Amino acid sequence: MKTPWFGKQKILSLTILLAACGSGGSGDSGSPQAAAPVAGTEVTVTGSIKSVSGSQSEMKDWVIAMIDYDNSISSVATINAAGNFSLPHVLNSQRYTLALLDPQYKLAAVLTAAGDSPKTVKQVFKIGGTQLPILVHNGPVINFTNFEGIAFDKAVAVDSDGDLIPDGRETALADTSVDTDTDGVPNSIDSDIDGDGVINVLDLDDDGDSLPDAFDPDANGDGVLDINQMTGDLYFSSLLAYGSVQVIQDTLSDGSFENSLLITNKISGAVPVTLKVRSSSQLFEGALATRINAETGDPINTPFDNTLLDDGLNEDGAASDGTYVRRIKLAAGKLPKAQQVLFYQFWDTVGTDKTPRVRELPFMFPDVLTAAISGTYEPTTKIVTLHGTPYDKIKTFKWTVDIYNSAGEKVFVSPPVDGAATTYTLPAGVLDVGSTYTAKIVATTPERIPSYPSWIVRSPSFNL
Repeated sequence: MKTPWFGKQKILSLTILLAACGSGGSGDSGSPQAAAPVAGTEVTVTGSIKSVSGSQSEMKDWVIAMIDYDNSISSVATINAAGNFSLPHVLNSQRYTLALLDPQYKLAAVLTAAGDSPKTVKQVFKIGGTQLPILVHNGPVINFTNFEGIAFDKAVAVDSDGDLIPDGRETALADTSVDTDTDGVPNSIDSDIDGDGVINVLDLDDDGDSLPDAFDPDANGDGVLDINQMTGDLYFSSLLAYGSVQVIQDTLSDGSFENSLLITNKISGAVPVTLKVRSSSQLFEGALATRINAETGDPINTPFDNTLLDDGLNEDGAASDGTYVRRIKLAAGKLPKAQQVLFYQFWDTVGTDKTPRVRELPFMFPDVLTAAISGTYEPTTKIVTLHGTPYDKIKTFKWTVDIYNSAGEKVFVSPPVDGAATTYTLPAGVLDVGSTYTAKIVATTPERIPSYPSWIVRSPSFNL
C-alpha cells in the first residue's frame, strides 16, 4: 500500500544524491557565485551490479548515478543486459556516493556500508582507480561486495537500529534547530541536514520536521525563510546557480487534469554547448514543447527533444541571459511520480580536441497529492469562493484570483490568500459595469526560489 506523503517515512532520497545542492551556499541573499574549478583527473569508471539473488541480468535498464557529495555533479548510466555500466567524467579527487534508480528513474536504493561506530553507516567514498567493486541491490540499499580500490570518507549517517539501512530510509526525525543533526555544520550549508543518510537534494523533508519540503517555507530548518536566501537543495555550487521544475495542473471541466512542466535552469559562469534534461522515457512519451508566437499569440507545439533553450522565446527572459527554459505539455495521464528523479544535463567540451562531455545534476519530484478545484462568484457580495482542496489536507499554500476580460487578457490578480481561507472579496473598481469577465483560481505551494513555486493547481474558468 502506498505510504501517504504527509508525515510519511522519509524516503532515503539519495542520502546521497545531492548533498551538494545546498552545500557551498553563502547563507544570505545575493547571486550565487560560480565555484572555483576542482583539481583532479577525469576518468571513466566501470562497474557491475547484481540483484540479491545473484542475477546481473535482472538489473537491465535500471539506472546508476555516481554523485559528487560536495557539488552534486553526477555521472549517470543505464545498466545493460549483462548488469554492467560505464560512468564517464568522474573526477578522481572528489568524494562520491551512489544511488540506484529503477527504469522509471524512481529512487530505489542508496549506497551503505557499516560505519566504524555502532549504529552508523558510511556512504561517501573516493575511488583510487577506474573500477568499482561489484554492487548488490538489497532492497532500499546497495552494497559493495568488497572495498578494493575505494576508501570511505569519515562522513557517516545515522542507523538507529543497526540494520545497515540509514534512518532516512526508515523514519523521519523531528529536530528543527539550526544544526539539526548536531554535526557542527549549519543547516544552511549541510549536505544532509537531519543526518538521516539521505542527501538533501533527494530528501523529501530536508530538516526532518514532518512537513514536506514542497510545503515548507523553511525547508532547510535554519530559521530563515528559503525565499530570502540562496541556499538549499534547489541551488548548486557548480555549473548551475539553480534548477527549478514546476508541475502545473490545469483542472478541466470534467474534473480531470491537463499536466505540464516548466523547467528552468540558471547557469553560473561557463556557458554550456547545450542544456538538456533526462528522466524516464515514459514520463516524456508524447510530450510537447510549447511556446507562444510573439506576433500572433497562437501556441506553437513541437515534440519535446529534451533540450532547454535560452532564446528569449521560451519564457526564459531575454536571449542569452543564462536562463534556459522549456514548457512541456505532458501527454494525457502522464504525471511525475513521487521520488522520480530528473537530471539536468550540462553539455560542454573538454581538451584540445573538444571532446563532448556531459555532467549532470539531479532533481527529485516531491510527493504531492492534488485534487480538482473550482471557483464561483457571488455578484451581490463580490465574493469569490474556492471549492475543493488542491493539496489534500495541507493548508500551507496560497491562492489567487486571476481575472480576464472578454478578449482573454489578464486584467487583475488578487493578493495571495492563505490556504486556510476559502473566500476572497473583490475590491471596488476591479470590474467595469456592463463588461464581461472570467476568472481562474490559482493555488501554489510556497516559493523556495522567488517566483518558482514547485506545484501549481488551476481551476477551470468561471464567469464573474
